[in-house]
Amino acid sequence: MKRHEDTEQAGFQVFASAWSLNSFFLTLNEEFTLAYTLKGSNIPNLNTGYLNTGLPGIADYYGPDQPVDVELTLLSVQNITVRENDDTLSAMSALNAKFYVYKTDGTRELAVDIDGTDMYTNFTVLINDMTVAGNVTAVNVGKIKQNYCSFGRIPLTTEKFFLNKMINLFLPEIDAYLNTKQLALPTELFGLFKLSDLVIRYYDEYIMLGVTPTFEPLAYASQYKDGQFYFDPSIKANPAYMPKKDYFMEFTQ
Repeated sequence: MKRHEDTEQAGFQVFASAWSLNSFFLTLNEEFTLAYTLKGSNIPNLNTGYLNTGLPGIADYYGPDQPVDVELTLLSVQNITVRENDDTLSAMSALNAKFYVYKTDGTRELAVDIDGTDMYTNFTVLINDMTVAGNVTAVNVGKIKQNYCSFGRIPLTTEKFFLNKMINLFLPEIDAYLNTKQLALPTELFGLFKLSDLVIRYYDEYIMLGVTPTFEPLAYASQYKDGQFYFDPSIKANPAYMPKKDYFMEFTQ
């Protein structure tokens, strides 16, 4: 793994191995729950009639046109790999999907609960100023486990094929949700450097994050007088320690 990329203008560069990324996502998954609901009231044809292709029997049990909510919860992200040739990351993930049907009496009932594992997920990192967000480009569920079904057993092969089809069909909407979950990176360092122009570069099994630092002397920590700066060493560089008043007003008079 490189220690510095000389071809990049970014003055500050951080390199992270795939192993480090795996540790990061493991911790993230333990501390936070990433979930999203596809709402039948907002998506045309997300109803029992459409889902009956992959969940055979749901239309006969609840009726052919009942709206369905699909709650998706990310269970894990592991075995991350990074590739330089296509600027992407991939991982083996796990997902839980719950299908809630709105019955004719207006109540909502859990119809199907399944886990998708060995789920190959390909994604990239989107950069917006000094924030980053995920963007999934491909998903393929490898295995299916049926936790619950209110209307009988469903053939797992049929269920897996349909779950893959449905996830990829609604991937743009899922990505739009993921893009709202942005991670804001620091825009300054030690109160002396402004950080900007975030870049990310992909290499085989590691990535590089780089930023451009701009030195900005603190107005409260220095005063220009008689052709030179005067510094007060008792004032720390961190803006959190800056006094509320102009400390140097008396100093310069």
